[in-house]
Amino acid sequence: MSSLENSVYDLAKALEDLELRIDERLEDETNNHEHFETIRRQAHAASTHARRASTNLASLITDMKALLPQNK
Repeated sequence: MSSLENSVYDLAKALEDLELRIDERLEDETNNHEHFETIRRQAHAASTHARRASTNLASLITDMKALLPQNK
């Protein structure tokens, strides 16, 4: 995997970790349910977009590599 692909993967992982931490915090903060529910939905949406972007970017990188001459 290229460093760009690794970076995109790391971003998606970080967003998933953020979503998990928010879910854990929601369990502790029942008084602020509506506020945290909004944040959780936003984190989930960001994570979903990051996963899609990483998949699309990985495909794009593969396609671009195929266009480059092979170094031997």
